[in-house]
Amino acid sequence: MHFKETWSDIGRPFQGSICYADESVYGTAGTTPQSIASMVGGARIETNEVNAFYRGISSVYVSVVTQKNVDYTFHLEYNPHHNDTLLRKLVNRTSAGTVRSMTFELGANISGTTASYYKLTGCKCKSITLSGSEGEPWMVAADFSVKSIATSTATTLLAPANPNDYVCMFNVAGTIRSGGVDLAYVTSSFDCTVNHNIQDIYTVGSRNKGAAIECALDVTGSCDISLHEGGAVQFGDVINAAKASTVKIMLAHTGSSAPSMWLTNFRWMSIGVDCSAVNEGMMASVPFIGERATVGAC
Repeated sequence: MHFKETWSDIGRPFQGSICYADESVYGTAGTTPQSIASMVGGARIETNEVNAFYRGISSVYVSVVTQKNVDYTFHLEYNPHHNDTLLRKLVNRTSAGTVRSMTFELGANISGTTASYYKLTGCKCKSITLSGSEGEPWMVAADFSVKSIATSTATTLLAPANPNDYVCMFNVAGTIRSGGVDLAYVTSSFDCTVNHNIQDIYTVGSRNKGAAIECALDVTGSCDISLHEGGAVQFGDVINAAKASTVKIMLAHTGSSAPSMWLTNFRWMSIGVDCSAVNEGMMASVPFIGERATVGAC
């Protein structure tokens, strides 16, 4: 590392760019860039500890320094919008049951004298959380396994313009329905996590990932719902959870081209009914589990 730069060389905030491209082969960079959203709240790449230190019986000091496998990861947060295309690719598996492989290019300090561009290939979504709460936009937070990262001072995937679409707001034209009726009279927050359980594979003689395979799919989450007439109805729904349902989460109104998520074989896990001295209506945070999640258009 070198640290002889001047103050003007320090990387600046709000000077970032990001786009993605689909890969036809895992780890082979995609070539057709696509925009993500106008509101990307965070994009972070990380490495594991790439050096290992060992001591022998003859000295209290480190005797050997060696190299470990390289485990690149990527974390992305953004607010979905009408005509969102990424959420479906992160949640839905292919007909073969695999998770899509993608390329991301993250630009930093792009308006400065020198920029840094990070090209991430072989990105497979490990887990993704869709969450929303009263008065706030819907949020997507995804974590990726990354095969390799290359750096450059110039872009190799020219990011298209960010979409000028409506951001999906929790309280604007959206619905959460089970069996064709609203999930509750009031749903004040909702979050759902889809875990693809990605397993990274390393081969002998290489520090880099050779493959990332998807294992069992887990769908879990929770929501804050109102308790009608003291909560007996909702309490019974949880106890009698042998009756599963399909829940549809619409992020906007029908025909808006905003994404919707379907949770099949949806079941409540537990419930608490709290009669406390609080100045508000009765609510409960109720966890749930689903068989699978699928994203499509409203």
